[in-house]
Amino acid sequence: MFLEKIAEPDWVKFICKRFKETGKLIDNSTASKIALAFECHPYNVQQLAQMSWFRTEKICTAIEIDNALDTLLMQLSMLFQTITDGLATTHVNFLKALLKTWSNSHLKKP
Repeated sequence: MFLEKIAEPDWVKFICKRFKETGKLIDNSTASKIALAFECHPYNVQQLAQMSWFRTEKICTAIEIDNALDTLLMQLSMLFQTITDGLATTHVNFLKALLKTWSNSHLKKP
């Protein structure tokens, strides 16, 4: 079943509530960072929130989220590498061009 994106304010409320229920704290802006890291896609947001929670003793900060994100991206990169190894060169080149186009449009400095 495909899950639609969940609105960022709903994620913030949910993440803050779940941290609090386990005796840990996370502020709204930090919870927002988790939701926005994967553009509010449920599966990945939950993975990042869980990894951040595991790394948090009492208060979750951007440091825990950055560390969790690095770990998650490293894990996913192995999966992506396995997938791309089976692609034809033309498909890989298309993905590279797509990524370059996306990077140019999303990473421009204001």
